Amino acid sequence: LQDEFLYACASALQKEHIHTALDTAGRLDSAKLLKLLEGFDLVLYDIKTFDRTLHKQCTGVDNEQILENAKLLSKQNIPMIVRMIVVPGMNDDPKDITARLNFVKSLGSCVKQVDLLPYHNLGEGKYDKLGMSYELHDIGNMSDDRMEAIKQEGQALGLHVTIGG
Repeated sequence: LQDEFLYACASALQKEHIHTALDTAGRLDSAKLLKLLEGFDLVLYDIKTFDRTLHKQCTGVDNEQILENAKLLSKQNIPMIVRMIVVPGMNDDPKDITARLNFVKSLGSCVKQVDLLPYHNLGEGKYDKLGMSYELHDIGNMSDDRMEAIKQEGQALGLHVTIGG
């Protein structure tokens, strides 16, 4: 929403030899994204799900632009750490996990790491203090065994995978 300001800040930091990283879900105009990235050394890129319909159910928007922008960053050889949050009963279907990992693999060597982020409900207390409804209170935490299995699946594809980022 503030791409020009963000670009100016990142460029100023780079001039001082300070490493910069952009944290994004990739849902913005590709021309703006490419211009913005001139000021950044690394991109932390969220891929919440591969399935378009599921993405729309979970976030309210489809993921076509997000996936296309990831491909664009790959073609530009922009270093990325891809982050995959895994939420029980929402985006943890094995087929979608496999599709996400295969998509990330297709991005090539620009992907330096994949951080698997297991869902937790630690933010629930913050919502209570703000008087807001926490919609995911009935969702449990991801099991360590399931996260380890996903990590191993990614590693079998040759990806550098961590749990917890």
